[in-house]
Amino acid sequence: MEKLKIALLVDAENFLEPLQLFGQFTDGLSAYGTITDKVAIGGWGFIKHLNNWREVCIQQKIKMQGYNGFNGKNAADRALIAMATKMICDKKCNALAIYSRDTGFSIGFASLKILGAKIIAPVINKEFIPDADFYIITDKSKLSKGDIKTEMGLKLLKAMPNLFL
Repeated sequence: MEKLKIALLVDAENFLEPLQLFGQFTDGLSAYGTITDKVAIGGWGFIKHLNNWREVCIQQKIKMQGYNGFNGKNAADRALIAMATKMICDKKCNALAIYSRDTGFSIGFASLKILGAKIIAPVINKEFIPDADFYIITDKSKLSKGDIKTEMGLKLLKAMPNLFL
């Protein structure tokens, strides 16, 4: 497999515990390629638990990006997809590592895949974003076949049977 140029995009609002599983995810990215950009997206000025991410972002040189122009429910998600689309169109990367637990990204992934992007996503506590191209298990727990509830889950079972009990 060709080594990918990966943009790491963190949906920081999804996580109260920034380092618990994040290190496992970023360590797993090296198998796919090189991280070219790191961005954490969130409402930095008004969401209190994002303070947990500030030190992580400073230590790991992750740019903290707000979501000007977006507001309301899913503002960070919409900002993340907009940023990812721009990065792919500007040829800054050819893969996106989306650190999130939000299954609503599947629709956004469809447009990114049309643009040629590969998507890397975590499996966190047996939950995963459907429609990614590659998955990184972050908590080392195996999924059971009973966890499969979507068509993409069936594709994941076929592509990566060693993830399942």
